[in-house]
Amino acid sequence: MDNQGKIEDGPCLSWRSGCWALLWHERFKNVAKNVFIHLDWSGIPSDDMSRFVRMDKELRARTLNIFYQYFVARDIGFLMPMLAPIYKENGGCYGPKKRFYSPDNKYKCKDEEAISKIFNGEFN
Repeated sequence: MDNQGKIEDGPCLSWRSGCWALLWHERFKNVAKNVFIHLDWSGIPSDDMSRFVRMDKELRARTLNIFYQYFVARDIGFLMPMLAPIYKENGGCYGPKKRFYSPDNKYKCKDEEAISKIFNGEFN
């Protein structure tokens, strides 16, 4: 995803040489079986999770809802971020330590309610 939470729509990740397959694209979707999509979490500043935690709370919630609705509508599993490594100097919210994300309300991101609303179909 980009900094605004936009989902890549090509068959391959746009900033990589070669083809890092995006398994939700039609070119790969029917070949890949029993796949869950999640936000990339390699712990570098440009991965999905590090971008995600630099978003404000409203954009994080909207992004998760868009991803969830997008993938579920296409019969693709989407794993909500519950605990993920992030770049420790990301400048955004974080969980129990600066190098981890958690949606739990006892930490800085406080995304727990948004995720519950998404799962319950109550997100606007």
